Amino acid sequence: ASNSPTFTQVASYPFRQPTRIFYSPYNRNEIWVTSNGNGLRVGQVNNPDNVTYRFPYFHTAATNVIYCVASNSSSQSASVTFTPRTSGLAFSTSSFPAINLGILGGNMTDMYTFNQNSASSFVGGVNASIVGPDTSTKGSFYGVDISFGSAATNNGTLDCSNIVMTCFQGTTNPKRNVHGYQCFSANGIGHWIPY
Repeated sequence: ASNSPTFTQVASYPFRQPTRIFYSPYNRNEIWVTSNGNGLRVGQVNNPDNVTYRFPYFHTAATNVIYCVASNSSSQSASVTFTPRTSGLAFSTSSFPAINLGILGGNMTDMYTFNQNSASSFVGGVNASIVGPDTSTKGSFYGVDISFGSAATNNGTLDCSNIVMTCFQGTTNPKRNVHGYQCFSANGIGHWIPY
């Protein structure tokens, strides 16, 4: 007997008249939907809630320490990871191991410090070594992700509006704001990313 597909209407799709639906050839939990007038939208299925802040450049030398303050205004706890991506100009999705920075509890705030090749969380009390593209004391990374993830699947609790983060750099006062990073959230089929 052959398996028959099961179709379900997704009420969260933000536009009328989807034209084509494709499954990503690279990620079985990702669907691509085209429409007449709203371009291409990407949605996730069967994925845990996840919020990622992506930095194009991350420099953590002794004089350029980076401090990131993150607040979780949801009631759900999130595991925090730091992932260096590459030291070259090409971005990679799995070049280096993710570093666990502990748990950011629901309705909590924590500060993460990145100093040369070490990372720590203030509230969580985690201290970790960064294994990445630059193992010298320069601590220079072209591409870094700081991610907040939950074990819950598709409940839509974590997103960029309730896991907020700001980062500062330097050892002087006042510290410099870090610019150029973006927030992405994949919290189930209820969230559609335009491309």
